[in-house]
Amino acid sequence: TFLGRGPMMVCNKGSGQAAQCEGRRARQGEVRGRKRKTNKKDIIKQYRKLIAVLPNICSKTKVSKQSVVEEAIIYIEELQKQLLNNVEKQEECENWENRKTNKSDEENL
Repeated sequence: TFLGRGPMMVCNKGSGQAAQCEGRRARQGEVRGRKRKTNKKDIIKQYRKLIAVLPNICSKTKVSKQSVVEEAIIYIEELQKQLLNNVEKQEECENWENRKTNKSDEENL
């Protein structure tokens, strides 16, 4: 038979099976704890990588995660502006060259 205790069901068919259930739960809890630790270490590692790439943050000083994210956002926005400016300049150069080519073609006619 099963006894309901909150959201979990506990086996009541003898102490051997109940101990197995408890042991299994304990191992699952240990695995979850190790996964959490590993995830936390991975997150810290990724923050360090991000700090290394950001020009406005010195990697030797202690910086809050919020500051790292804010600086990353600012840096990404700056990079986007630079990219747009470069694309616009390239388009202007191409347009100028096309006009120059078209003008010389007209003169040859």
